[in-house]
Amino acid sequence: AYILIALAEHYFLTRDNDWFEKSAVKILGCIDWAFGQIEDYRKKGAWDEGLMPPVRMGDVSDWGTYYFGEASYYLGIKEALRAIASLGPAYAAEAGLRRSKLEAYRQAIRKAYRKSISLSPVIPLRNGTYAPPLATKTYLRGFMSDIWPLSPCNGLRNAWMDIDFPAKLIEAGVFGPEEPESKWLLDCLEDHLLLDSFLMPKKWDKIEQDPVTCARDATSQLTDYDADKDWYAWGGTGWQNGYCSLMQCYLITGETNAFLRSFYNTYAVEVDPETYWFREHAASIDYPPKTFEEAMFLYRLKSMLVFEHDNKLYLNRCVPDEWFRKGFEVIQMPTNYGLLNMNVSCCDNELVIKISLSLRKRPDRVILRVTGYGNVELDPEKCEWVWQENPSFDQNR
Repeated sequence: AYILIALAEHYFLTRDNDWFEKSAVKILGCIDWAFGQIEDYRKKGAWDEGLMPPVRMGDVSDWGTYYFGEASYYLGIKEALRAIASLGPAYAAEAGLRRSKLEAYRQAIRKAYRKSISLSPVIPLRNGTYAPPLATKTYLRGFMSDIWPLSPCNGLRNAWMDIDFPAKLIEAGVFGPEEPESKWLLDCLEDHLLLDSFLMPKKWDKIEQDPVTCARDATSQLTDYDADKDWYAWGGTGWQNGYCSLMQCYLITGETNAFLRSFYNTYAVEVDPETYWFREHAASIDYPPKTFEEAMFLYRLKSMLVFEHDNKLYLNRCVPDEWFRKGFEVIQMPTNYGLLNMNVSCCDNELVIKISLSLRKRPDRVILRVTGYGNVELDPEKCEWVWQENPSFDQNR
């Protein structure tokens, strides 16, 4: 799944048709293999009918059909087909032949997830209402952390799965940001797991050795953390944040403050103050940094400024208000539509934004967020687009 996502993303950022076309046949073969796995495993009427066969996910030994994996497969296939369709009519036809299977797969994921939450006990939210809990995999009712707290380490790992896995369904587009399943999922994450779960570490003041695995993990049983008072101190961040899709969800929903809380809290608790690398686990001092953590940090930082979604280009979608007051600059940032230059300055309370995009492909919509004004939509048909094969960034256009 992630190989497909990475190949498609590389193509969209470079538009290297020659390179991508050499791989297109193999990519289509990979997609067909995935659809073949679904058909080979299909059991009529089963909870996971239409999904990929059970797998093991990461460090967890349980075999299962995890929604994180299903959403990742869906996103990888969707993006790869979108990229292949850009190569020309013949490839667009090949991609079109597979889109009905992709939509059937999406509907199967939605059906299974809805069954999972419909069979699980509702949970109280902090505003006094109730909602279905999020779901991690099929054939499970409720949270992973409720059914497998065999030791502190295993309990933490299940809390990690509860927090970091299901939000992928929103990021992948299996559920839209306005659908009730998405709202329930985010509310459940925020109110029940990120703030109140006793399994999640809240501060650095208690780090013990797990008696079963001998791993050193932080626990929160004897901390002075108060969910009502200290919500900003820990809110919005999970266990292995390279996996967690929470920030990507807030990019999609356009909830700037929620994104910024997650962004700054996440990297405050993950960063190694000596190297400025990010640890794999948010509150574990002995886990080393891993490259996917660094990559996700760079992706999210880029997305604060430039975010591409559903053929729309969002500029400054989750930029802090203070940045507008102080001014900032983006220089030759790769986007799906070309290289972007952007200069934001504020002088005598007058905000000036200069944007230069070396266009390879025209977006359907361009939405610019300006602090204090909300979103300003730029009409691509009325913008002055200048096509240049070898763009120079010494001029404003």
